[in-house]
Amino acid sequence: MRAARPRSRARGLVAAVLALVAVRSAIPSSKPEAAWTVTAPASVRQGEVAVVDVRSDVAIASGSAALAGPSGSTVTRSVGFRATEAGSRFVVLIPIATTLTPGVYSIETSIELADGAPIHSTGSLAVEAVAYPSEDVQLNAANTAIRTDASPERLEQIRALSELLATVDQGAPRFAGPFITPVDSTRRTSLFGDRRRYIRSDGKAETTIHYGIDFGIPTGTPVRSTGAGRVAFAGNRISTGFTAVVEHLPGVYSLYYHLSALSVTTGQEIAAGAPIGLSGSTGLSTGPHLHWEMRVNGEAVSPDWFVERALY
Repeated sequence: MRAARPRSRARGLVAAVLALVAVRSAIPSSKPEAAWTVTAPASVRQGEVAVVDVRSDVAIASGSAALAGPSGSTVTRSVGFRATEAGSRFVVLIPIATTLTPGVYSIETSIELADGAPIHSTGSLAVEAVAYPSEDVQLNAANTAIRTDASPERLEQIRALSELLATVDQGAPRFAGPFITPVDSTRRTSLFGDRRRYIRSDGKAETTIHYGIDFGIPTGTPVRSTGAGRVAFAGNRISTGFTAVVEHLPGVYSLYYHLSALSVTTGQEIAAGAPIGLSGSTGLSTGPHLHWEMRVNGEAVSPDWFVERALY
């Protein structure tokens, strides 16, 4: 593993009220139309999250937001969730992939109120580029065997985790932050978004993207949950060793890989800072470390973006 490299923290996002295009359906009603607002950031960087915040004086039943390119084609669509029990506040989190081409996109928000009336709004979002570094990772025979393992067991583990991370469960906990780092160490041996080239023991190479942050810490270092939530998975995987996944909000998950021991079980409710387990070097690993990852609607986003941040 290479030495840690500094990276400036993602700057705060300045919310701007979206330009509202259409209001409610034209169904005649003696009731006054709802008062509502939709806010979203004016710009984000690759690997960050665009938070669309909808407020209404009528309860909101459901909704989503789509990111569309200059041609009008949808890049991604995210399902939102009620941020309050009364449903007067609704949040949609749009993850911005590290591979998304920088430029100006449109956010198209579609909301359905509890009385059945729709809300539609559009606005622009500037996506700014991030210069992600590259690195080569040498794999020994054991790690090469894991990387190339095409067994039904490993393939099923990959499928199951991907399915879990794409799940937006409206019954999930509601932890809006602020989030914390899972360890006290500041020594980082790999960063989020690194463009990796794995050099296998057979001499072949393959490229991938590093979806988390690696903390270079000794085996047995306590690891804590970055926020309150529910343990969505705790177990041993071929690729990532002893692994924990915590669900913090509908569609928002934190992941902890290569642990030497687990302190949680699937389905357990935990507080922010609660013990997750002990760091280690299990699974595909070149040395003792903690891999910490954040996912929003299945997309990997920068863990640093969440630290000390309240999402709404």
